[in-house]
Parts: sequence; C-alpha cells; structure tokens
Amino acid sequence: MINSCIHLLFLISVLPSTTHTYNIDTSDPIKLAGPHPGEYFGYSAAIQKLGGASWVLVGAPTANITQSNGSLGVAWGTVYNCSVARSDEQCSDLAVDTAPPQSKEVKQGQWTGGTLSVNTRTFDALACAHRYTQRGKMNTDNEVGMRGRCWTISSAGHTSTVPDMCTDIQRRQVDQCDRVSQGMTGLYSEEG
Repeated sequence: MINSCIHLLFLISVLPSTTHTYNIDTSDPIKLAGPHPGEYFGYSAAIQKLGGASWVLVGAPTANITQSNGSLGVAWGTVYNCSVARSDEQCSDLAVDTAPPQSKEVKQGQWTGGTLSVNTRTFDALACAHRYTQRGKMNTDNEVGMRGRCWTISSAGHTSTVPDMCTDIQRRQVDQCDRVSQGMTGLYSEEG
C-alpha cells in the first residue's frame, strides 16, 4: 500500500503541468502584454473608467521604472493603464511612484501595483506597494520597518498618496507601526 502511494505521488509529480486561463469573451479575447518580461505583469488587475472609457489597470510589481530625476528605479513596480478598445490594445505606465527615495526610504522591491482595487461608484482606484520600507525608524539606521503605502488614482487619472496608517499618535508604538505593511490587501467599502 505504501509503495503504491509513493508511485502515485511520483507519477503526479512528473506529469506535465498545465496552466489554464479564462476569458469571458472567448470569440474575441483581449490580449494584453507588459512591455518587459519578468515584471509580473498581470499580478493584479482591475477595471476602471477614465474619461468615459473603460480601461484595465494592471499591476507589475517587479517592473523597473524611470524616476522623475531620470534615474532607474530597479524593481519598484508600477501600474499600467491598458486600453480595452479593439483598435488599441496598448498599455501605458501610470507612473504612480517616480519620486527619488528620501534618505531612509527603500523602494527597491516595494511591489507597487501588488494590490489594486476600484471603487465601483466613483471609479477611483487604489494601488499599493505593501513591501515599501523605511530604515532607522527603530532607533538605528540598520533596522528596517516594512511599512507599505498606497495611492489613489482618480477617475480623471490624478494620483495622490494615501495618508500613512501610523499617525503621530500611533508613532509612540514604534514596534507595531514598523510592521504594518499597509496595502497587503485593499478594498473599497460600499460607501467608498
């Protein structure tokens, strides 16, 4: 009996694995692709209305970005805005976070676009980087606090930073605030 189980487990482990995807419209699917391989394009996705048209927001949490000063932001992640119009299945970078890091910020590996959510009433979107970190928050420059952070993307296409969950009052509890990881998941409530 044990021998049979081992053989069965071996067969299951060596069988070729397949991945199945789905598309609601099987006769005329929309195919979107990220501009660069290896950026986890499609890790998260949400539908948003911008300027009266429907778009797909697509997270690519390990994408390299160009900072506002022209430097390369390695593996910061980003959110793409992809057209669903049949004539233009293109994606453009929304440039959610392009500011160069401040002295204690660690943006490499922050996973911008790892979480996406859309308010179904206003079509404002939430994009988060749950692995955003800051150094020196716990009395030494060597200690790192994974804080996470989020941005809202309005239905007009404007981006703004969501306030940090660790307010001045909560900063007295430094140990807890430095392990918040804001944006690990995100969801708009029915009230917005």
